[in-house]
Amino acid sequence: MRYYSNRELAGKLGIKLARWKRWSREFLAPDPLGGLQSGYARQLSIDDAFTVYLGGHLVNELKFGIQAARQVLGDLYTWLGEVKLYETPIYRKTAGDSLYQQSLTYQIYITAHDGIRFTYTVRGILDEKVELLPSGCIRTVRYREQRLGGRELQADCVTAAGASLLNISSVHTCFLEKLANHAHDRSALERSSGRV
Repeated sequence: MRYYSNRELAGKLGIKLARWKRWSREFLAPDPLGGLQSGYARQLSIDDAFTVYLGGHLVNELKFGIQAARQVLGDLYTWLGEVKLYETPIYRKTAGDSLYQQSLTYQIYITAHDGIRFTYTVRGILDEKVELLPSGCIRTVRYREQRLGGRELQADCVTAAGASLLNISSVHTCFLEKLANHAHDRSALERSSGRV
């Protein structure tokens, strides 16, 4: 399994190191080796890195406070494993619903209640068709909506005032592409300069 340092991840993801370290401290459990060895640089798995990246997205892009972002990450933890957005086998759970596995992309509508409780409506997009017309296009999307935590889905849950849209599949794809593109660019640069 590959591990990354905070410095390496901040560079690959284009985030200032001080900000990345702050997010890492806020969104991950304390490093068990941090207090035992002086000068030890924390190593993060890809799932730890995604947790920090997602927490940062909640704070930076969706304007959640740190405490609220922590709550959202905790609430989504099991679901992220079920839909295989976490890559480490111990985090991955088997989704009981085959429609989860058929979905192409996921969106989560997050509705805050009293600033500390949240409800989550997951939209799993199953397929999408676009028909081009001279005056524009018609987009047909087939999706399934479900409340996380087994709560009943209500007709107005997605359109409720104040719901924040988290395009979780897009965030995950962006995260992976930044890691892959940075590694690809660096290895191409090293080959062109004669270093391997």
